[in-house]
Amino acid sequence: MLPKIFTRTLAYRGGPGSNNKTPYSLIPEGKGGTLHFHYPPWAWTEARNKSLIKHVGTHSLKTCVGVFFQIDASRCFAAHINAYTFRNGGSSNKDLDRMIKTPTEAAWFREAVKEKLELHAQAHDWDPEAYRSEILKSLLLLCPEPSNTWYPDIPFHLLPKNQTGGCILEGIKDFLRAPSITPVLKSKGFVVEVPDGKPVLAERRSELWEGVGEHAWDRPAGPMEFHGFEERAEEGLEDWTIVRRA
Repeated sequence: MLPKIFTRTLAYRGGPGSNNKTPYSLIPEGKGGTLHFHYPPWAWTEARNKSLIKHVGTHSLKTCVGVFFQIDASRCFAAHINAYTFRNGGSSNKDLDRMIKTPTEAAWFREAVKEKLELHAQAHDWDPEAYRSEILKSLLLLCPEPSNTWYPDIPFHLLPKNQTGGCILEGIKDFLRAPSITPVLKSKGFVVEVPDGKPVLAERRSELWEGVGEHAWDRPAGPMEFHGFEERAEEGLEDWTIVRRA
């Protein structure tokens, strides 16, 4: 079962071709940033149209981390953080490695995420300490394969789920001073409503969104499919890919 704070009624908002879909700002893999959702009703047309988008989300998570938290009444932070190592000085996908080989690598990714968040917060004029209560109340962390646990008696290469996602999560918690027991949900995607931070956990399948349980492979007894969300490109996102070169 999901913690109570992460539950929400999944309302049907229209089928294929419906004009009643709820638009949401899509955070692509490796992107993220501080988003502003406060636009007064008398603003010019383009700003008014953008103000209708009060949902933000991402999908297709695996070893990446999805993160969302509300900063204040008009701002939130959302990212789909990707992290990997280029082995042997490579520069192609075949050289890309999301496995953690040593405790030193784990510490590097954890610290890199924390430092990147610190610089981002400074650049966007918000202090996690000043907004800590609101941030922790709304904090949403997702990673289907987050493990960064290793065991002294087992070589790293024999640990199949020793992924960078776990290090990303630890770096986020360090930055926010979040409790170590902060839940990490294993859904592959989410859409969350701003500003009250009510999330819908989901996995995108073709043109369908299918509601899932805490684990992406936990299917409910009956189908909870709904077509009510429509992706919109979010402008001004920053790069949230963390690259280590071995």
